[in-house]
Amino acid sequence: MFGYVVPLKNELKVKELAQYNAYYCGLCACIGNRFGELARLTLNYDSTFIAMLLTSLSNRKPGACFMRHCGYKPFHKKRLFAPDSEALCFSADLNLALGWHKLQDDWQDERKVSAFLGKGMLRQANKRVAAERPNMVRAIASGIKALSELEQEHCDVLDAPADCFARMLCAACAEAPLSDPHIRPAFQALLYNLGKWIYLSDAWEDRSRDAREKTYNVFNISGADVARAGFLMHYSLNEAIKAYELLDIAVNREILDNILYDGCAAKTQMLLGGKYEQPV
Repeated sequence: MFGYVVPLKNELKVKELAQYNAYYCGLCACIGNRFGELARLTLNYDSTFIAMLLTSLSNRKPGACFMRHCGYKPFHKKRLFAPDSEALCFSADLNLALGWHKLQDDWQDERKVSAFLGKGMLRQANKRVAAERPNMVRAIASGIKALSELEQEHCDVLDAPADCFARMLCAACAEAPLSDPHIRPAFQALLYNLGKWIYLSDAWEDRSRDAREKTYNVFNISGADVARAGFLMHYSLNEAIKAYELLDIAVNREILDNILYDGCAAKTQMLLGGKYEQPV
């Protein structure tokens, strides 16, 4: 996960922004409680979205948020935290496992010293996730391996690595806690298309750096222009929204709507070099 799934904060009400921040801080605290303070550094916005989405799809009424000091910033004033829940714990484990395997991949492919140190510090945390959620970790390891193989082959098919990443995300979330098993196909379709959008967004943003460092980037190899990139990114996001609209969102609807309809659209336009204009 790369941290692209974010809200358009200036379109959120004050109480909605406070609620979103409470989930971000609650997920951070959950990661710290489960894996230690250093593991909090892996936290990203994409995992926060999944935590809020799973909370909304649960048949359990979420507990009330509460005020507390941040363990990461103990001398700052108290802030709002979402309480621990099954949704937050699943998202924390997913966040950690994806983060560790990304560091592992960076070390193997680019020999980054920071990646070597990071994966070493998170090794025990990843082992814990592997013990408690073996299917999740196997899915991520298999997906990262498949992506690496495409990179080594210098794959120039734009959709191939995005599809690989999307499938990995779906497989990693195959056991996500959902109250109704009948909604799993729509939930998986949302993750798949959002996963494609995340991969394409990250690859497009990193294309200049990857060219300088001579590392794999499917946009550079294929020679795709901004029009082609925009078509694929908008299409993937629209398909994700179609799947999202099939779900019965019980809580946090306004925030989740903002993230998918406004936040991701604004992020897309920013990456493509355009100005986001909110639909009337």
